Amino acid sequence: MRFTVSCEGRITEDDGTALAPDELESILDAVMEQMETLEGIEDPDINATLVTGQVRLSVDVAGQPSEAAYVLGSRRIRAALHAAMIATPGWEDAESAQLTKSRGSIKADQITVRRQLVDA
Repeated sequence: MRFTVSCEGRITEDDGTALAPDELESILDAVMEQMETLEGIEDPDINATLVTGQVRLSVDVAGQPSEAAYVLGSRRIRAALHAAMIATPGWEDAESAQLTKSRGSIKADQITVRRQLVDA
């Protein structure tokens, strides 16, 4: 059995405006670089609309029951976000978590994440 675990949301400035596309692309490059190094996941993928900040991060997890796949995939995505300097307060407590980013001149961008498990 193989499952895809995905997180979807929008990265914005504090006031809700979109980041500059090149800044968002740089952030997502760092996240992908991290996801490619993590064990236990396969086929990391990031889809984004750079103009709006809408993003979808996903990984495949094989050989695990659905709940274990969800936990592993979710933790790996979260680890990649942390390594790219994106904090994830409340991740464990809510179906939708607020992620904040603090790097360079960007003070606290936010992304709302919906995590779902898809049997791939």
